[in-house]
Amino acid sequence: VAVSYGNQDTNLGELSVLSAGATYVVAPGLIVSGDYYHIENDAVRTGSSGTSKDRGDYFILSTHLDF
Repeated sequence: VAVSYGNQDTNLGELSVLSAGATYVVAPGLIVSGDYYHIENDAVRTGSSGTSKDRGDYFILSTHLDF
């Protein structure tokens, strides 16, 4: 199990990333894992006034089979 968080603040805006993941061994040679990411980007757009918020969530599910 792992959890991480990153935040970067620049003169153009702020970027935040949160991620969490887990790996589980079902049986010898069979591994299942899942990851989740949440991203927020509050950046000033070039050539426009104000800020724009971009947000995204995505999941990754995977299996690993050795035989």
